[in-house]
Amino acid sequence: MFDALHTIIGPNPDPWPFPKHKWTMKDILIAAVLYLTFLILTKGVAASTAFAMASKKYNISEDELRKAAKEQPWA
Repeated sequence: MFDALHTIIGPNPDPWPFPKHKWTMKDILIAAVLYLTFLILTKGVAASTAFAMASKKYNISEDELRKAAKEQPWA
């Protein structure tokens, strides 16, 4: 069985395709910036989606909901 697979697909490919070198400071900084960008974008999308859904449900404009949320920061 394994001989047939070896013949068809060749030797076992490397299961971990990440770079083999150690991470430099530049690599770490790029990863951190990408991670923070992802967090900021997802938070913004989630907040605007929540305001849009609440405005539809309660028939209140999104601007009024945002003003109310600013007045009550604990909510």
